[in-house]
Amino acid sequence: MDNTYHCQNCGAVIPLEDVNVSSDIALCRTCGKTMPFSGLVPISGSSVDLQHPPAGVCIVDDPFKGITITYRKFSPSMLLLFPMAAGFLGATIFLLFGFHIYKYKFDIERTIMAIPFLAGTVFLSTVALFHLLGSWRITITRDQLTVVMKVSPLSWTRRLACDRSAQVRMFLPSIRVSGGMNSTTQDLVQVECQGKTLDFGGAMPEDVKLYIAETIRRTLSGS
Repeated sequence: MDNTYHCQNCGAVIPLEDVNVSSDIALCRTCGKTMPFSGLVPISGSSVDLQHPPAGVCIVDDPFKGITITYRKFSPSMLLLFPMAAGFLGATIFLLFGFHIYKYKFDIERTIMAIPFLAGTVFLSTVALFHLLGSWRITITRDQLTVVMKVSPLSWTRRLACDRSAQVRMFLPSIRVSGGMNSTTQDLVQVECQGKTLDFGGAMPEDVKLYIAETIRRTLSGS
């Protein structure tokens, strides 16, 4: 394990003698800056080997464009969602059109009943398409983090201006995701810099999130 810690301001090595763990403060004697020690250590609970990316992860280090991490993993099990989505779609069509045509009149109650089925169709189709065709692309440079989630031909892009002071952590939101008889929380990768945050990765496997988070932390800190 690498126990060398680098200043977020100038990149100099900070010895353990200049670290106060109890108060979470590290002092760089080279530039005189203090910073949270928690921002210098690896992501909590992780033992990430950056030389061996998890399945589905591809990393490219370009000296001009920075580091680009692409995550794409085909999940055949997601094919089961399409019959479910088709069932929801059939119920939606019947409630919106079939009953109206059969009775030759407009029924507002039936129309309202169709809304949950329509929402279920959209949700299930989106999840299935992402796991079959979707991808994440994270680009890290010294001054910017760019996260792109793409489900062809649609994409979602977020950017965050970053520097050495950026804090990278696993963030557990208050939103709970239903999972049969139980409900679970899905943690996110959170990057914070200069009062702004960028959260992403809820749908990724845990090992992929830890790998990406640690890569971002080391790249931005220069360690």
